[in-house]
Amino acid sequence: MTLKKCFYAVAIETDKLLEILKDLYQAFPSLRHVGTYVGPQSTLAKSMSELTALRAAGLTKAYLGVETGDDRLLAEIKKGMTAAQML
Repeated sequence: MTLKKCFYAVAIETDKLLEILKDLYQAFPSLRHVGTYVGPQSTLAKSMSELTALRAAGLTKAYLGVETGDDRLLAEIKKGMTAAQML
């Protein structure tokens, strides 16, 4: 079985994400929430100012995939982080 690397929207360059959020809110004036799945590595790669800018631009929900707290299993599924790092 081959595991494919998963890419999350938050891994996109912040400027591009800000542009996408702006376009979404302009296209859908009654839009209240924009959410995305996020991974620990892609999220930690953003600075606090980038994350703050995304929130201010309307990224209101982020679903973090923390499947387990077992380091052996995290390594086996190639999560790329330990339980302590995700915490």
